[in-house]
Amino acid sequence: MSERVRNLKEIFPGAIGALDGTLIHAVVPLNQQARYRGRGRGDCFQNVLAMCDFNMIFTYVWAGWEGIAHDARVLREVAFDPNSRFSFPPPNKYYLCDAAYPNTRSFLTPYRNTRKKEKKPKTVLLFSGHPFSLFSTTIIASSPL
Repeated sequence: MSERVRNLKEIFPGAIGALDGTLIHAVVPLNQQARYRGRGRGDCFQNVLAMCDFNMIFTYVWAGWEGIAHDARVLREVAFDPNSRFSFPPPNKYYLCDAAYPNTRSFLTPYRNTRKKEKKPKTVLLFSGHPFSLFSTTIIASSPL
């Protein structure tokens, strides 16, 4: 086990990996493009939800939501669709997520109510996605004042 993985397991003792969503450009037939259209220039997109462990190995990938949707909506639809084969973590375990997801028993998101007027916040990088992965999430913990 690498030192980075050991550090993450110490900081987040119940975490089993990270979960995030992303958009990919989709090439679809002309007669189906309306439901895949995004905002702006009218490009076509598809949502992808992915989970990986701390060794940056994908443990779950789901692609299929047409167009643009909020990450939490995609997760809700995938989690409760019996055909998606989505598996919740075991009891007392969770996935690290960004602020777009609900902070519930299975998903740990960053704390939103932080002070704005800290002079020099002391921050520690806790989790950063691999540069070639779908994850761009960085979770930062600030020391208490």
